[in-house]
Amino acid sequence: MKILFTVLCVFAPVLLNAAEGGTETVFSGEALRIKEQLVELFDASRKVNGSASDKKASREKIEAAMDWEQVAKDCLGAAEWKKASASNRATYQDLLKDVVVKTAFTRLDTFWDGASYQFTKIDVKGSRAKAAVTYKVKAETFELEYSLLKRGKQWAVYDIAFEGMLYSENIREQITAFLKEKGFASLIDKLKKRREELDASNPKKP
Repeated sequence: MKILFTVLCVFAPVLLNAAEGGTETVFSGEALRIKEQLVELFDASRKVNGSASDKKASREKIEAAMDWEQVAKDCLGAAEWKKASASNRATYQDLLKDVVVKTAFTRLDTFWDGASYQFTKIDVKGSRAKAAVTYKVKAETFELEYSLLKRGKQWAVYDIAFEGMLYSENIREQITAFLKEKGFASLIDKLKKRREELDASNPKKP
């Protein structure tokens, strides 16, 4: 199953420096809290492939910053999520998380090298928010919009849009097409196989 490259962008922006030129928007209240959380998340991703201790701490921080249940639900679709048993939901969610993070972490060393970013807008509506960030990578400029849910005092990322295209929609289209042909059990098997492939290509170091 293809993983849209924008998933990397929740982890990788730590490799970016503050955008050169221009004046960044000043945020306050919950919007400022969201910006600070995202900057901390970006900072953590610098060390995902570093020393053993740094790697463990940073990866745990990044994984904890995501609302994986919402990610899984949006990628599967409301109808399929409702039909699945609690056990199947949990298995699918864990596997999807593993595939996403293992795919992202293997590419962080060089993917964002030499780029810059700038927060342009953070809209907060109750327990939901969207944070827009403009990136410049060499000669290319593009925008990512992070969707967040408030859990207690913290905000968790659950989706990312690349130039208006949601990560969850891209994955859901693929899963929906797959389920029409194969069924849920085969989806679980496919995710397991993909996780095994990622583990085999990136064996754990002592």
